[in-house]
Amino acid sequence: MTIYIDNDYKCHVTDDGTMTEVETTAFDGMCTEYIEGYRYVPAGQTWTRSDGVEFTVKMISPWRDWAELDAAQREYERQQLADMQAALAEAGWMSRTTRPAEERQTKPAGRSSILPEAMTAANSGIYSALAYSSVPVMFPARLWR
Repeated sequence: MTIYIDNDYKCHVTDDGTMTEVETTAFDGMCTEYIEGYRYVPAGQTWTRSDGVEFTVKMISPWRDWAELDAAQREYERQQLADMQAALAEAGWMSRTTRPAEERQTKPAGRSSILPEAMTAANSGIYSALAYSSVPVMFPARLWR
């Protein structure tokens, strides 16, 4: 993807006419707020931090609080998922496992004795796949204590 860096090597998704264009895969799939919270120093360029430390190699680092950037990215991904689920539902492709949790059954039909109640209630991931598997699955006894 193309990003733009300013004179302080802070990332932007749009160019204001004074920025340097950079091609990178480092921010593929990331939201604007996440990208714009990072600093990107391309290889061959030097950036000097306020305490005098110089970075002379390629560097990608957050300049804003990482927890804020992570929260923004997670919200972006949740919205992306909701949009995809809505499109699937509209197209008639929404399966039992992709429906929102409140619309799903909590147990696989007729097979609930295979897994403990806590695992079937989650109805996701490997436990859901195992519930429908025709292959016997053995778990160490210590997992059930």
